[in-house]
Amino acid sequence: MPLRTRSRISAQSLPALLPLAMALLCACAGDSQRIGVEEAEAQPAHVTSGQKPNTAPVLRAPADTVDSLTAARRATVMDTMPLPPFKAPPADTSTRPRTPSGLGPRSGDRHPAFGDVGSPLDSLWPVKGPAPLPGSILPARRIIAFYGNPLSKRMGILGEFPPEEMLRKLDAEVAAWNRIDPAHPAQPALHVIVLVADAQPGTSGKYRTRHDSAMIEKVYGWAKSRNALMFVDLQVGQSNLQYELPWIEKF
Repeated sequence: MPLRTRSRISAQSLPALLPLAMALLCACAGDSQRIGVEEAEAQPAHVTSGQKPNTAPVLRAPADTVDSLTAARRATVMDTMPLPPFKAPPADTSTRPRTPSGLGPRSGDRHPAFGDVGSPLDSLWPVKGPAPLPGSILPARRIIAFYGNPLSKRMGILGEFPPEEMLRKLDAEVAAWNRIDPAHPAQPALHVIVLVADAQPGTSGKYRTRHDSAMIEKVYGWAKSRNALMFVDLQVGQSNLQYELPWIEKF
């Protein structure tokens, strides 16, 4: 068989390479039975006369730069509990017609959040536990919260619309839920982000921006006008709660 090569090996060096080639052929013949699928695919295809060998580069996945075992040992909490065996759900042999679970304001009592409609969510709410204390909001009421930051139109509805329009939308949402489920009166709420995580370190180097008291008091005034709750949201960035709570706890 004629030898074909595309490298820069000269004809004078071929005799010196023949012993090495023979040794390689013997080793390959002895290990032919142990070559796996991946190794067999990695071997070059047979080149017939008149064909050029396949010179396409072999693509390799980049090396993983993270040692998963080392990272797991650095974790503060490691879940070492084994996974429970998978159990297929029992077949539904009941003759009761299943109520379709709809979504949206027109779903009524077909919504899967309502109990005893044949939904997997039936057993999740109310949460099994001790009786709630007098005056508790949950589970007797449903909290309807509008989220965001009044200084940003892209962080939620709280800043997407002018205040009066936003509050009218909140009123309409609360009324819709009261109409759908009068047994669980809706409790309005405003969820305001007062500490915002940033992509830039800022003057503090902590990658977060604090909003001043005036903005917080403004949103609190909106909440009082609707007898609403107010949630104060802290995105700490590279800071921590121990450092951020003192300036916000007065609210």
